[in-house]
Amino acid sequence: MSLTIQKNEDEQRQLMISVEVPEERVQNEMQKVARKLGRDLRIPGFRRGKVPYKVVVGRFGEEAIRAEAADDLVESVFNEMLELVEEEPYAQIKLEDLTLEPVTFKFIMPLAPTIKLNAYRDIRKEIAEVSITDEAVDERLKEIQERHAIMEPVEDRGIQEQDVVTLSGKGRLTDAAEDDFIFEEERIDFLMDGEKVFFGPEFVAALLGLNTGDTKEFSISYAEDFADEAYAGKEANFAVEVLDIKSRNVPEIDDDLAQEEGDYETLDELKTAVREELQNQAERQAKDEFLEGMIDA
Repeated sequence: MSLTIQKNEDEQRQLMISVEVPEERVQNEMQKVARKLGRDLRIPGFRRGKVPYKVVVGRFGEEAIRAEAADDLVESVFNEMLELVEEEPYAQIKLEDLTLEPVTFKFIMPLAPTIKLNAYRDIRKEIAEVSITDEAVDERLKEIQERHAIMEPVEDRGIQEQDVVTLSGKGRLTDAAEDDFIFEEERIDFLMDGEKVFFGPEFVAALLGLNTGDTKEFSISYAEDFADEAYAGKEANFAVEVLDIKSRNVPEIDDDLAQEEGDYETLDELKTAVREELQNQAERQAKDEFLEGMIDA
């Protein structure tokens, strides 16, 4: 009583599998279902659990018993189908449909993406060799340097560039509603770097020289080409209070920094490790792009 299997692959690399179950096997399963249902039937003239098959069918209907039998068959049919089909599923197989006359299960099996070997050479030529520049290494070293910066409270001077300043205050565009604030904070830290502060270098410039506890109201006229179009060509009014000032002591990029960063004795060792890390990252990215290109080709 072997299964009848038909396969058809669609354009999305899905294998449509139709599995027809022999009628003899279906009838055997229907007998089991009827016996199970008959155990709970109480029909005059028949002992409990001894109700004939035809009587059970007459009580529940042949279609209902066939449907129950199909439900009971699906797991065993699925496992047998996996053994008979040569293809390997790439993801979870789904039961798409079930018909009862004859009992036929329709499964969808996702297949792994194919690589077109005839396009391999063309794709291979498009992959550039990975090369890590000294500038990339220096940029990563600066990130490490920033990570090891030490914050120290400032009490004897005003705000300077590169300080970390804690502010409270409000700000809104002059043409906005009274309660439509672009800045409304009780406590927020800003790095006094005009290139990194969202509100622009003018915001930083307005705060330079202020001391802890100082308050200030100021306006900023944003240029037409300001990065955020919502502010471009508009004016904003701010009112802030300086709650705290901290200086950032950034260490030199030297052997001491290398030793703080990890198991390195010298800066040269750290540079070598950084270059290797960047190289590995770039190679992994290149490989990923290469494989994607082969799949999409």
